[in-house]
Amino acid sequence: MANQERQVEGREEEASLAIVGSSLVDDPQQEEQIFISKKAEYQRYSELLKVFFEKLTRWHEIFITEGHNELRAFPWSWLRVKSSANGFVIDPDMEYEYPYPPDTILEAGYNNLNTSEIGNNYHYWFRPGEAGRNFFVDPDGKSLTQVRFHVMDKGNLAELSICVDELSPSPENISVLSGNASVVYQLNRQLQIITIDRSTPHHKLISEAYASHLFNTIDSLIPQANPQLPELTAEGEQ
Repeated sequence: MANQERQVEGREEEASLAIVGSSLVDDPQQEEQIFISKKAEYQRYSELLKVFFEKLTRWHEIFITEGHNELRAFPWSWLRVKSSANGFVIDPDMEYEYPYPPDTILEAGYNNLNTSEIGNNYHYWFRPGEAGRNFFVDPDGKSLTQVRFHVMDKGNLAELSICVDELSPSPENISVLSGNASVVYQLNRQLQIITIDRSTPHHKLISEAYASHLFNTIDSLIPQANPQLPELTAEGEQ
């Protein structure tokens, strides 16, 4: 399947938001802070989430147009990015196989489940191939084994969660449960509130800087990437 030039429009935020919780936190033990419709906080979060969704929309289009697609109980797609003489390319002849060939930069998958009980749910996962392990790292350059994104939309609630499996997590973040670091942005449209938290208590809370780094890293490994997000400090400043 040939690669094609593409551009995907981002989505505008639907409501003015109050902010519950602070993504300035890297310490899982630090208590939540509450911001009530501060203009600067709202603007920063709305712009950040807008670009996050632009990236997710671009990846989704690539899965649909260039991935290996199947219709099981629900839509399912996966793709492989490999190295070549012309840089990174999406393998047009990929079949689902494991282990992947040694020239694999990135392995990725997507599925969509939409029911009245759970709403419309999109799951995306990304793992490094043998040739991509040096690129697939956290902001400190430490190796990651998998990054997962989950988008949920049901009635007045919308949610974006990011979960990371670190190769060498801190002892306090190790658990039999999946992942070592996470962040969940939950929007209540009716109350016009965003809640920011970890997906499970043992996780390290992913900061804005960490989340932006993940989006930038994955986007750089998928061919024809859009311009990157500004790299953020832990305080959310450029």
